[in-house]
Amino acid sequence: MMEQAQAPRRDWEWFWRFLAVVMVLAVAWVVWVALQISPTPLATQAAYEAAAHARAGRNSQGTIKPAGEPAPAAAPSAAEKPAPAASKEAPVNVEKLRLSDSIQTPISETR
Repeated sequence: MMEQAQAPRRDWEWFWRFLAVVMVLAVAWVVWVALQISPTPLATQAAYEAAAHARAGRNSQGTIKPAGEPAPAAAPSAAEKPAPAASKEAPVNVEKLRLSDSIQTPISETR
């Protein structure tokens, strides 16, 4: 007598589909964590090159000269330098930096 081939059981099909979805989500999560652990650098190679170019263009005073301006020939000697002004005003008005006692009473200009 010939036996008929049995059809595959259909009751486990949803279990295997669910397991496949969970495995895909697990792999996606591992990839996400790997990307977060090794982030891309904040400064690109172009930023490093720009910083090196800026450092190369500085003069002895630490300022950056314009591209077309030639470098100074020699620093003036101490005898040629003008004397600093004795009554030179401060670069910052200290009175404007004071904090007020409360929000209702702002600092007046006459203090």
